[in-house]
Amino acid sequence: RDFDNCLRNALHRVNVSLLIPPELKKSLPIHRTVVMQGEKLLPDILRFAVGSLREPADADLLTVILRTDVSGDISTAPEESSRMVYTSPYSWEVTSAETEITQEEYEAAGYSFDYDSWTQEGQPRINHGLPAIYPPPPTDAQYSAGGSYYSRTTYRVTASRSGVKFYRVSVSLRPVLLQSGEKALIWPPKRYELI
Repeated sequence: RDFDNCLRNALHRVNVSLLIPPELKKSLPIHRTVVMQGEKLLPDILRFAVGSLREPADADLLTVILRTDVSGDISTAPEESSRMVYTSPYSWEVTSAETEITQEEYEAAGYSFDYDSWTQEGQPRINHGLPAIYPPPPTDAQYSAGGSYYSRTTYRVTASRSGVKFYRVSVSLRPVLLQSGEKALIWPPKRYELI
């Protein structure tokens, strides 16, 4: 928040002409503030002619003191709690169904499986995850219609003493009504790792 306040209310560019002595040209630290006419400034761009001792050159400096607006207030970002107020009476519920499939169905979905290389690497499980989604809250129409939304399908492989098994996993979100006092599952927006 301090950096945000600084970006909103300070770091204004000031252009000045400076006559910089040669020893200061070499030793001026760029990360330290300089004071000019009682005001602290950060050097941004210092220009000077090499070999010229008595010629002023332009320099760009940045203000570091927070400036107020016309009303006299410092501009600040709104609090996260006030910016992300959840007003929907609905939330999402994750539903999933897992179905055992054959190796041929697994490979027909675009995945390959080599048992020999898989056992040498010692992987007990292969899980092809889904990208995370950030859905908006359910609408009245979605809740009234029911059903599933944002449906995705992925595949996974597991191994045990009984052998290798292949699975199709179907995942979706279903709108649900929040009970009194219950918090929403996704607000502030929740990253849904569906698998």
